[in-house]
Amino acid sequence: MLRLPGQLQGLYMIQTDDTGERRFFHWRDSAAARSLMDLPETAEILNSLASYDVVYFSAITLSLYGENGRRRLFAALKRARAGGARFAFDTNFRVRGWPDLDVARAVFQEAFATAISCCFHRRSAAALSRRKH
Repeated sequence: MLRLPGQLQGLYMIQTDDTGERRFFHWRDSAAARSLMDLPETAEILNSLASYDVVYFSAITLSLYGENGRRRLFAALKRARAGGARFAFDTNFRVRGWPDLDVARAVFQEAFATAISCCFHRRSAAALSRRKH
């Protein structure tokens, strides 16, 4: 586990109403995970993915990184997969984490192509299928 001095983990809270409907509150803007793809240790971290049997990643994780960070991550995932590592993708999608739906859709396509297993959420599918007005 890598710790970044002076940075905190992301935080979220869940509020449940009288009918059981959940509402999420997120504080991810300053999460240490946002800088993971831009550290001096990033190459070493990405290369270590090949040493694991299975790596789990989520759409929320992917939303934390910019285009360059996601490119680096997917390149490392593909290298590791060629060496036998496997990847599970959780489609847990939060619109607020993405610059726009087209970016999210493109990233999901790449994640689907990389993963051997997906945890698919109906709400995520519905949110991703919305059309622009």
